[in-house]
Amino acid sequence: MTIQIAPTQLFHAAVHKMLLSTVGGGIKVYDGNPFGTMTYPFLALHDLGGAAPTGPPMTGDGADVARMYQLDAVGRKVAEAQELSDRARVRMVQSDDAGGFLYSVTVAGWRCAYRGTDLFLGLSAEGRAPKQVLVDRVRYLFRWTPA
Repeated sequence: MTIQIAPTQLFHAAVHKMLLSTVGGGIKVYDGNPFGTMTYPFLALHDLGGAAPTGPPMTGDGADVARMYQLDAVGRKVAEAQELSDRARVRMVQSDDAGGFLYSVTVAGWRCAYRGTDLFLGLSAEGRAPKQVLVDRVRYLFRWTPA
């Protein structure tokens, strides 16, 4: 009997790499909680984990793996945070004309079969003037299946 272990760290690294290579415009994409001197706006990607999905696998014989990611778009102005959040959302879930995803996320031996917006947490102000920042948080669900 062969048991395949899902490489969840590789899934996260692939999503981070996709964002780094496609967001552009000098926007920084941090893996987790940023610290130190920040240049605004920026994105922070958080892997929130995930439970195994119910039901049969989306493809193949192996078990699917669900991963939840939270993407924080941080800016000094409302428009800055919201525009960056919209830009990132396109990269996370936009489909192409062939039914695939416009921006690919690849992990050897696995295929990201589903990517969708799970929850809009909305815009919130954090901190106090003059260091206040605005954060637009969105959670995404990705379902990975053995290739």
